[in-house]
Amino acid sequence: KHIHDVVAILNRAQEAGESITPAAEWLLDNAYVIEEAIAGIRRDLPPRFYRQLPLLAGHKVPRVMAIVAITASEAMMTDPSAR
Repeated sequence: KHIHDVVAILNRAQEAGESITPAAEWLLDNAYVIEEAIAGIRRDLPPRFYRQLPLLAGHKVPRVMAIVAITASEAMMTDPSAR
């Protein structure tokens, strides 16, 4: 759901003539790849796998989740109303 929300925001930004970051352009071009990967992960990986992911130093959050949060935040910066 979050990817769909970010993609919708980015599409509106582009339609309004706003410039978007290269990361946001990549997300627009590859959202379907991410969605397929998420579906595969949910289907194929057991819950214990998530508990084994390396954590971000000093936090109780898997590093990969921090990367996702940073990327989504950067993408949402193109739409000030999304904050």
